[in-house]
Amino acid sequence: MNAAVERGAAFVERAGSEADRRLAARLVGKTGSEPLALCCAQALEGAAAGDPERAWRWLARLADGRSLHVPVVERLCRALEAGQREDGSWQGADASPDARLVLTGLLAGHLARTPFARPEALERAADLLAAHFTPERVKQGAYWPLAAYAQTFANFPHEESDGILQWCGRELERDYRCGLVDALRAARVFHWCDTRSLPGGSLGLGELVGPIAALQQPDGGWLDPADPGPAARVGLTLDALAVLTR
Repeated sequence: MNAAVERGAAFVERAGSEADRRLAARLVGKTGSEPLALCCAQALEGAAAGDPERAWRWLARLADGRSLHVPVVERLCRALEAGQREDGSWQGADASPDARLVLTGLLAGHLARTPFARPEALERAADLLAAHFTPERVKQGAYWPLAAYAQTFANFPHEESDGILQWCGRELERDYRCGLVDALRAARVFHWCDTRSLPGGSLGLGELVGPIAALQQPDGGWLDPADPGPAARVGLTLDALAVLTR
């Protein structure tokens, strides 16, 4: 497994941006959190606070790099809380109700893992998600809604957490067994939830490590045939490294 990780990091070094390379170096233990945090701070300052979709992606990167404690995250929390809508949601470019729920779950789930997010902001987001939850939202390959609901209710305690996570655990396992979600994306849900498994299913992170390693390409990167572009490949490779070095 160390060889797969080293080859993946080398691929990111060749094909990735500066931020990608810093995250890969952090994941494989070559640096501390400071270089990654500095790069993220430069990208986030004055930009992502008004762009919730970009904000959650940078939070995910910092979470992968075990760097959610850095000062830029506190500033981002305050800015995002100021931009939270009255109903507890965040709204991105797609203002549809379903898209708002997904974005809200992705943001709330990451914010809940920081030491800075205010509980009342997280509770408003979780209340909104719980009020609109139905099992159909996370069924039959609905990957992003499932990921959003799972990480919010895994990372923030709520009276509806157990029931929602039971559904998420069952459906994630079903989607994986049926081939609707591959090993890397299934593992990514566990990683975002900061857990090795979810209630309701028998699928666990340990079962996915071998299949993830088997998806590595000869050049050291990972590949989604539906999007074989360089940026997508680097993103998938960083996802794989985050899981394999967990």
